[in-house]
Amino acid sequence: IITLTLLFKTINVFNPIGAGYGFFTMLDYSLFKNPITNFKDLGKDFSNVQNLRKENEKLRMQLANSKAYKKAYENNEIELDTLAEQVKLPINHNYEKIYASITSNDNQNINSVITLDQGKNNGVSKNQLIVNSDGVVGKVTKVFNNSCEALLLNSAKNDDGIAIKILNNGKAYLGMLKGYDQNKNLYKIDLYDIHAPIKVNDSVVTSGEGSLYPSGLAIGEVAKITNEYSSNGKSIYVKPSVNFANTRQVVILKGKK
Repeated sequence: IITLTLLFKTINVFNPIGAGYGFFTMLDYSLFKNPITNFKDLGKDFSNVQNLRKENEKLRMQLANSKAYKKAYENNEIELDTLAEQVKLPINHNYEKIYASITSNDNQNINSVITLDQGKNNGVSKNQLIVNSDGVVGKVTKVFNNSCEALLLNSAKNDDGIAIKILNNGKAYLGMLKGYDQNKNLYKIDLYDIHAPIKVNDSVVTSGEGSLYPSGLAIGEVAKITNEYSSNGKSIYVKPSVNFANTRQVVILKGKK
């Protein structure tokens, strides 16, 4: 009875045009004379429902992704605005700022290379210094039309040297940042005055000597004073002020105006 009832409903649903015919006439037509069409229609409807569900799920995922992208974009803009407020270059620095986002970070690699979303078309050129609100991040090494690559200051390959000064009791003692010791996670600095009364936790900043980079940008703090000497002076180890692993937004210093 149940089976016949279902069949009757199926017949009426899928063959409304036969509503004027008797039950057994329609049953005979549906089961024996035209069975494929009726069950094909039933299968087609089922397939349509499944496709509709898949489309709904696809749209739901697209909406979710759209919200995620929008949130990521908003967060990125907030970080750039915050960075613009926080990065305070020394007075009379005469440098333009190019705000950039890091699109890839190879900080775990010994080369410590990052890629930025600003390039030649934005005024970026090789050897420009890169900073954030905590201090010096690195410098540009390769430039493309709409992007650039930079070597982080904590790279084992960064041995070009940056002129620095160590601040102690209102005095500044000059030196040169010579590289980064990845075993100690510290910068190595040659302090010119081997008798300078510097102490642990003294601030280390760029000196501006040579006028290549502005003076007063944070490098870090003195972490260890050694009895090692080089041809340039006394070896000092400095803890970086920048957290390289968490750096996402930076400022590229574009030459002098």
